[in-house]
Amino acid sequence: MRKHATENHTFALVMLIPTEPSAIDTQFTLIVSAPWLDQKSPKEAVNAILSSLIDELGATDSPEFKKIARVTVINSSDPFVRAITSAFNVSNGEEIIQNCDVNGVRIERAILLVSHRLPNSTGLLQEKELSGEVTQR
Repeated sequence: MRKHATENHTFALVMLIPTEPSAIDTQFTLIVSAPWLDQKSPKEAVNAILSSLIDELGATDSPEFKKIARVTVINSSDPFVRAITSAFNVSNGEEIIQNCDVNGVRIERAILLVSHRLPNSTGLLQEKELSGEVTQR
């Protein structure tokens, strides 16, 4: 992921959602959204992210890589992405969200690593549609 930052590929959203929110040692779904990924096919987008993860973590057998159960790439204009990125601005660090409803999607627990508001097709920033508890770590 750092590789893309050095190539001026910005991310709108990078989020980890535990596959078992109540378990302590669980795997995660990595959710990624970026305008530069919107131009790729779903397979190409996921492969780009997986390639970056392998480059950063060293190998597919590393303990960190094994914590990722799934990679999901979502279009940066998706209402879910717009709601999260308009509600949270995260650049350096992590923000934990708990018990949130985002456009009808229930998030019991998630870790936001990156969340940046992007203008919609009209250039306007969309208002947030979010309710729930937010805790920072």
